[in-house]
Amino acid sequence: MPEGARALGPTARAAAGEIYTDAAGLQPHPAPLAMGERELEETAAGFARACERAMEAGFDAVELHGANGYLLEQFLAPTVNTRADAWGGDAAGRGRLLSAPPAPPAPPAPPAPPSSSASPSSSASPTARLRAGSRSASAACSAGESGRGAPSPSVSSSQ
Repeated sequence: MPEGARALGPTARAAAGEIYTDAAGLQPHPAPLAMGERELEETAAGFARACERAMEAGFDAVELHGANGYLLEQFLAPTVNTRADAWGGDAAGRGRLLSAPPAPPAPPAPPAPPSSSASPSSSASPTARLRAGSRSASAACSAGESGRGAPSPSVSSSQ
């Protein structure tokens, strides 16, 4: 992980196994820091803001990615989320992050200009498939830190 980055999760329990790192090869998974009430409320609010921005931008639907070991799946899994507070326990508690009422939104940031990226070696790059005037798009947005375990809702639209 980049210097200063923190792995966060429902509990401070490291995943079994190892992960490959460029700097040191295979390493044990780091133990995340258990998220506190403040981080959980900020995460729920970040998901809500990302969804609001997607809808304001004209997307038809928003899908939160809750699989493959990412944060939402960690909270839903009783083998990972062993919390004894309102964010753990039964299925309703473990699912609270998906249904938590968001905190009041932060003041809006100034709008950013549209951007895109494309591989210089391919005109058919999947990252260059947005066409002017088209509402067909697939994008990822992040609320919080990037990387495994971080919120990463996926938004998509088609018309």
